Amino acid sequence: MYFMTKKRLLIIVSLIISFTIVYLTNFFFLNKDNPKSFSLNLFKKTIKKISFPKLTLISKKNILPTPTLVRKPIKPTTPFFITLTPPPTKPAPTNNIFPNQTTVQKVTPTKIPPSPTKIPPSPTRTIPSPTNSLSLKSTISQSKLGIFVLVGLSNGAKKIIAAGSKIIKFIDPQGNQEMLNIVKEYKKQYPQGITVLRFWNRTPGIHYTVNNNPETSSQDFFNRVHQPAFQELGENLRYFDYLQTPNEFETTPEWWGEEKIRWNGRFWLKLTQLNKNYGIKTCIGGIPVGNVEANELGYIIQELKQMKNLGAAFCYHGYTFNYSTNVNEEIQLSLRYRQFYNFFRQNAPELISMPLILSEGGVAENGNPKAGYLISNSAEKYKSWLSWYDNEIRKDPYVIGVTLFQIGNTTDWSYFDLEPISNWLSSYIRSQ
Repeated sequence: MYFMTKKRLLIIVSLIISFTIVYLTNFFFLNKDNPKSFSLNLFKKTIKKISFPKLTLISKKNILPTPTLVRKPIKPTTPFFITLTPPPTKPAPTNNIFPNQTTVQKVTPTKIPPSPTKIPPSPTRTIPSPTNSLSLKSTISQSKLGIFVLVGLSNGAKKIIAAGSKIIKFIDPQGNQEMLNIVKEYKKQYPQGITVLRFWNRTPGIHYTVNNNPETSSQDFFNRVHQPAFQELGENLRYFDYLQTPNEFETTPEWWGEEKIRWNGRFWLKLTQLNKNYGIKTCIGGIPVGNVEANELGYIIQELKQMKNLGAAFCYHGYTFNYSTNVNEEIQLSLRYRQFYNFFRQNAPELISMPLILSEGGVAENGNPKAGYLISNSAEKYKSWLSWYDNEIRKDPYVIGVTLFQIGNTTDWSYFDLEPISNWLSSYIRSQ
């Protein structure tokens, strides 16, 4: 009953609303003659007064051209390199041996010449020859030019040895019977001739710093490198006079600054004692060209005196950078050792008689450690310089000689190979 009443009410309301809408529409908009329909006229007049913007059809002419993007090349930047020279170690407080000594904290020049220990030697050449293969000069030469035999024994190396060279250096002869036979023959003919031994085997990767105890480091190095090589050489060790290992800065700290200089003094003293027990003398340092300020050696005067008493020699690498025959220039390079001995003369005269061996030498053009004389085909210039250098080092009685770098290696150190000038060098040495 209630549902029917509500439904009827909704129908009635809907009808009333519909009739009302129809009536109003007719009254205002559809009755043109009725003055009451003013709303329609007012609406039309209002519409006419309103101006709308004129619409423009889109065409190709109306469209702005799309700008073309051009990729401009980026100007490359010029590469540059920064070379950092290790700063000298700040000296620790200490009582200097020489009160008036000025500590020099800067080392010049900084370029270091070649060192065969950085790259393993190439395989040894096999050159068949009888044990007595050398036609040795009857007497040893007065020239102080010698050779560093880096790989095997080339024909040129044999000629130079047979010419009576005063000093020869060999690297890792253990196991090389031909080389050992030549050494025996040389020492038999020239008992006063000097043979220098160098080990490369087992040395790569070994490096000590000032944070390591120097004596402990020396013993460790001896146990790992020297002792096994001595055992491999056996009785052949007695044919060698000096051992120059380690080399340059490859194993030990650099030779600059009081802390590092003192560390090296202790390291080398211990190593000299250990080598002496095996019957071989020590070539101390193997110092790269241009290194060590003479007055800094004052830090290890006492160690140097002890090493001298044990038969040690001081070792330096004498290279020129530009074939200079000006002593005032070469005093910083190939003749730098004279600064050391001038210092000894003034402060420790007993060290003037300590032997010096130039355990590497020659030319490293412009200080480039890979640029031997052959890089610029300067054989004649090199010969002239070698004659001059021999004359200079013969003026210094403490200098045993120089072992020129190198002969035998025709690969990674080929620009230094002495083989192309071996005929000249052997003739020169024989003539002296």
